[in-house]
Amino acid sequence: MANNTGLIVGVVVVAGAIGLYWNTQRDTTPVGLVVANNLTSTESLGANTDGDVISYQLVEGTFREDESSVGVASVSADEPLLVILSNGEPVSAKVVKIEEWTHDENNPEYADEMERIDALNAYLDRIISLMNEVGMPPEAIEEVENSKQTEEDMRAESIFGPTLSLQSHFVW
Repeated sequence: MANNTGLIVGVVVVAGAIGLYWNTQRDTTPVGLVVANNLTSTESLGANTDGDVISYQLVEGTFREDESSVGVASVSADEPLLVILSNGEPVSAKVVKIEEWTHDENNPEYADEMERIDALNAYLDRIISLMNEVGMPPEAIEEVENSKQTEEDMRAESIFGPTLSLQSHFVW
């Protein structure tokens, strides 16, 4: 009888330990968006094909879509959450690097105008990719692509502008 009691106590202790371990490993991230720090203001992308106004924001915090989904948390201010908002309500989030999602025209790190234009084009490429992900209409995406081409035209003008200007205005 003593052997059975020891066996039963052992099984109960092991089962309790497994239950306690399982309970501590549960995802306790609250459903929805919990913001610890707003890093940028909300940037609007416009209305998608369903008519919802889509915007994005960089925040430090956590996001969990529903009870059955996995929570996402920002790592730091350098790796925040990119939160996608539909009509002001969060619908998804992912961890990104902040330097990829912010663009400062007057950043002193840019050695010249070409480097500034390259950084702007890379930023616009990420915006276009995001617009494709959230279902923005082709006209809105094309508008951003056209602004990117304008920047490329500016590059050509900055390279060839003085040369062409001198050639076309030269008096023989």
